Amino acid sequence: MVGQNSCRDKHLLEKSYSVLQSSNRNKTLNHYAGNSPLVMVVEDEITSWIILQRVLESAGYETLRAATLEKAAEVLSSHQVSLMLLDINLPDGNGIDWYRNVQQNPNLHNVPVLFVTAEDASEQKVRGFSAGAVDYITKPFDHIEVLARVRTHLRLRAAYEQLAEMQSARMSKLTRTQKMLMPDPGTLPEAGFDVRVAQINGAGGDFYDVMQSGSEVWDFIIADASGHDVDTSLWTATLKALFHEYASIVNTPEEILRQINKSLLKILPPHQFFTVVLVRVNRKRGTVSMANAGHPPVIRVDANGQARILEAESDVLGMFPDAIFTTTELSSQSGSRLVLYTDGLVEGSLNIHAAIDGLAELSEQTRSLEACEAIDIIRIRQLESGSIARDDTILMLIEV
Repeated sequence: MVGQNSCRDKHLLEKSYSVLQSSNRNKTLNHYAGNSPLVMVVEDEITSWIILQRVLESAGYETLRAATLEKAAEVLSSHQVSLMLLDINLPDGNGIDWYRNVQQNPNLHNVPVLFVTAEDASEQKVRGFSAGAVDYITKPFDHIEVLARVRTHLRLRAAYEQLAEMQSARMSKLTRTQKMLMPDPGTLPEAGFDVRVAQINGAGGDFYDVMQSGSEVWDFIIADASGHDVDTSLWTATLKALFHEYASIVNTPEEILRQINKSLLKILPPHQFFTVVLVRVNRKRGTVSMANAGHPPVIRVDANGQARILEAESDVLGMFPDAIFTTTELSSQSGSRLVLYTDGLVEGSLNIHAAIDGLAELSEQTRSLEACEAIDIIRIRQLESGSIARDDTILMLIEV
């Protein structure tokens, strides 16, 4: 493809910049380098502070004091706090009300908060718990009770973080595995396509694949599985296996979908399905054929820049034994381009048809650009217009 090296260089630069950003974020998070848990005590009474400081430090904890809510906000901006003891009545406001307003602070994420009060009234406890506190301690302090509560919640936090790390590692592994199922355009330059994939929660239900089914004949598939859980992402591997099983020059795109549908009906759980569009580009014969299974319409942009939306009403894949799939046959005009995508690229708009029209217009405006440039501009403009939903998305451009 023309400009392929420049596109590849651009992707490498973007990846390097992403790694650098991640490194800088880690440096910021490690601002506080102490090995012991850091407990912030928000307390204006000096006597109470000294007592809590001695109790906590005798148990090996690091401590920081904030005498006001304003100071507490400053400390949170510069330190990684492990746990917070927050007095309810402070000179510059009510601790419960303040905490309710600052919970979105990223430095408070998963930080246990225990309210400190001289009152043992149930009303204060209820207000504190409703604001998000995990526990409370009352004045005068019982040293053993204070340490017991602090230790309990620090252990719970450590267990939660360990579980979250294990889940994150599992999801990262699954995401890497799923990405390996989808070929990089750089490894198939003769296929003549470019693609962008965005997954909101790691591994997802959006999937694409490309394979050569004959001499100068390429099959492209884009699919969107129902649901967004981990199990959904696993079904994409099944779809890939079935695609490679049945994608053959002797089978038309419609026949391929029928074979895949027949197999999925035997193994998919109830209410699980795929929307799919399968496109075959035969550059030797100069034809394009496609079959649609409940998927958003393909957009064709002619060499002169005029876009056409190839509407298709059809059944989804994996739900109905007698499913109907829409088939389209086109002549492959030299210099034309096909635009394939998943519904997340247009579902952010209240009017999906208008969003698809907007996508077609963007495809017209960017036809003179290389695919690697056009595809990024289209994604940015769709994002700016509010058309992209909070969902996984795939956008693919195929040079016919």
